[in-house]
Amino acid sequence: MNDIAGLANIGTDMVKKGNFVWLITMRFHPLWFVYNNQVLILINFLH
Repeated sequence: MNDIAGLANIGTDMVKKGNFVWLITMRFHPLWFVYNNQVLILINFLH
């Protein structure tokens, strides 16, 4: 149980950092904009 909780904490921390990275990369990769936007919506929905 502790290992799973630890992985979850690491995962959420990476997601928070990932959101910021995606916001930057989306500006440089217009073709990925729609895909990343859907992922961000999904992540926000899960939280």
